[in-house]
Amino acid sequence: GAAGGAAAAASLAVSASKSGGLLSTGRPAGEAGAPAPLPDAFLLFNPGLGQPGWERAWSPTLAALSRARRPVILTALGEEDARADAAFYARWLEEEGGDGGGGTAPGGLRYASNPWASLVNTAAAGGAPSRANALVASYTV
Repeated sequence: GAAGGAAAAASLAVSASKSGGLLSTGRPAGEAGAPAPLPDAFLLFNPGLGQPGWERAWSPTLAALSRARRPVILTALGEEDARADAAFYARWLEEEGGDGGGGTAPGGLRYASNPWASLVNTAAAGGAPSRANALVASYTV
């Protein structure tokens, strides 16, 4: 009945939180100074994993995500961005011995068209049309 539907809807609530610390340097404190609970999943919107110079910044975070053993969802601006992210992730897996410290995307990242991508054209004046979050990849450890 209606009461059952309301209870089911309440259990499907989504919440977002922002922490002041980096996952790779330790979890932020929760109540009574204990580590805050990990989220059910991690979302990385257009993280730019494959952008030159970001290897040192992303490597500890990828290791922490792997140790967290939670689903990870990534978006990319387009094909080139997705290829660079997937290539970086493959190199990172190889350097980490193939398991990323506790679980990784089997076979690397595989991006696909994102049905929930923004419809706003984000291209610079005179540039090719571009959509934010046009592609999405996910993995569960």
